Amino acid sequence: MIASRFVSLIALFILVGALPCSAAAPRFTTRRVDGRNYVTLREFGGFYGFGRKWSRNQQTILLKKKYLSLQLKMDSREAVLNRDHQEIRLHLNFAPMEQDGEIMISELDVIKTLDPVLRPWSVAEFKVRTVLIDAGHGGFDRGTLGVTPGVMEKTYSLDTAKRLERFLKLAGYHTLMTRREDEYISLEDRAEQANVSSADLLISIHFNSASPDRGPSGVETYCLTPAGAPSTGNLGDQISDYQSNPGNKRDASNMLLAYCVHQSIIQNLDVSDRGVKRARFVVIKETNKTSILVECGFLSNPSEQSRIRAPAHREKLARSICQGILKFISYVSPKKPAAGPLKLRDAS
Repeated sequence: MIASRFVSLIALFILVGALPCSAAAPRFTTRRVDGRNYVTLREFGGFYGFGRKWSRNQQTILLKKKYLSLQLKMDSREAVLNRDHQEIRLHLNFAPMEQDGEIMISELDVIKTLDPVLRPWSVAEFKVRTVLIDAGHGGFDRGTLGVTPGVMEKTYSLDTAKRLERFLKLAGYHTLMTRREDEYISLEDRAEQANVSSADLLISIHFNSASPDRGPSGVETYCLTPAGAPSTGNLGDQISDYQSNPGNKRDASNMLLAYCVHQSIIQNLDVSDRGVKRARFVVIKETNKTSILVECGFLSNPSEQSRIRAPAHREKLARSICQGILKFISYVSPKKPAAGPLKLRDAS
């Protein structure tokens, strides 16, 4: 019975095609603008196989090749990656800009945001045996409250985390939980649990709120902001933007994990895509393990709250998160020649 269910899950989850066996580490010439390094769109497009297959319509830039396109906007940090007719929103660290007739993308985005999702096989390989699942909030920390009295984030984050644990176990992986009951655990203790445990990945489960605004809905997935960049919701420079945190050692795998999980949720659930975003949340900032935080929907939106309260929705949500994790594992498993990290150099 268990064996047949395991085989069925693998058949359902692993929908990944053959991976390229190798990838050369690129070398770009960077340009220094306002204290920041940039790569020209011309060089970027050439390396990633877009060639001259890109167009500009006013502020929108579209790079396109078979089964893959990347849409950028001048002076906007939002990008859209379309792979196999599946659109996913990505939030860049900095907006593309134009100088001397050249469109340019920040070096930090090329390395930390775009390369992991355009060349997922280039992310450093490692074995994944154990996943630590973090159910947000608990105890006196109720988390966000729903529009219906008594609806609390802590309840649904724990329920979804337990469902995810079941799917991962059926897929053959070991699991740990930061909490299994309605108890309070500090953010710092959650990160420390990850650091001292045998976990290879940390998945933090949350639900969102925009109260008193009941309009916003959808799923957003966060990974740690790289050093030298503002988080998605910030515009100006802050001292914290330039500080490296323990989680930054895993920048590439953090981004790829966030992308794989987010893509799986958007593909399998009828929810709005709010994008893969950046933040310096304590639970993903202070751990040295590959980690993400998933905001699984808005309890402040009456319609979305109704879906979240339905066990069938949370079951499908947990299954989709598991599928994304398994897709990520298929990329980083030690079974291919190392591609080498992306390397850029300053113009001489």
